[in-house]
Amino acid sequence: SMSQDPDVQKVTPTLVKAIDRAAALCSTTLNFARETPPLTLAPVRLADLVADLRAELAAPQGEAVQVTLIEETDFVLQADRDQMYRVFSNIASNAVNAGADSLRLVARQEAGRLLVDIIDNGPGIPEEGRGRLFQPFQFSSRRDGTGLGLTIARDLVQAHGGTLTLERTGTDGSTFRVDVPLHAPV
Repeated sequence: SMSQDPDVQKVTPTLVKAIDRAAALCSTTLNFARETPPLTLAPVRLADLVADLRAELAAPQGEAVQVTLIEETDFVLQADRDQMYRVFSNIASNAVNAGADSLRLVARQEAGRLLVDIIDNGPGIPEEGRGRLFQPFQFSSRRDGTGLGLTIARDLVQAHGGTLTLERTGTDGSTFRVDVPLHAPV
């Protein structure tokens, strides 16, 4: 951050955010076995979460991943920003690591709830892994994966009063649905 180089100055805020998120990820992963972390709820624009995801997501070979948000309106939900970002990041990272290079997030409101379908163009989820997706340490699309990403994402969505489901999967990709209340859970 002390560098005078304009290129370095331009990427520093994104890098600092990524480092802070990585430190928080390590901490919450270590605490995962104990309990879901307490939520700090505040208004969060879905478009801002997706912009952060777009800025930090890259394919394993380093090329950019196309991330598109399609929403009926500019959605603002009551959520823990970091934890909700982690939900989307875990799902997106799994898709990219499996081979997807394009993600569409389609958001709509239904009965006071925000439904976000995360649609990837990856190879789909193998039949043998589908029943174990949300079980810790049971399934990973990567050889070095822990099998915690979707489990943590599901637990965080549940802490927000919602659900995370696999809506469909096939050779042309998968669709996960995040269903959360627009307002703080009671």
